[in-house]
Amino acid sequence: MNVEVLLMVMFFSTIFTVVYQRRHLLMVLLSLESVMLVLILFFLWQLSKPCYTDSFVFIIILTLGAIEASLGLSLLVTMTRKAGSDLAAIMTGSKC
Repeated sequence: MNVEVLLMVMFFSTIFTVVYQRRHLLMVLLSLESVMLVLILFFLWQLSKPCYTDSFVFIIILTLGAIEASLGLSLLVTMTRKAGSDLAAIMTGSKC
C-alpha cells in the first residue's frame, strides 16, 4: 500500500471521529491531536523525498500542534472545574 494513501485514510478516519464522537470533549481533543500527528507524519514523509527541502512548513505545523494541545487541555480543565464533567451536552450558553 502506498504511504500517501495510508496517510490520507488515517487523516479522513480521524476527521470522521471528530465529527461523529462529539459526546465527550476529551474524545474530540484526542481526535484533533491525532489529526495533527497525521499531518506531522505526512510532512515528515514529504521531507524524506530528495526534491523537497523546505522545512519551514513542518515547523509551523509542529507549533500549531503544540498550541492546539495546550489550548485543548486548558479548555478541558476549565470546563471540568466549572461543570463537573466533560460532556458536550452541558456546554450551553448559560453555563459557559
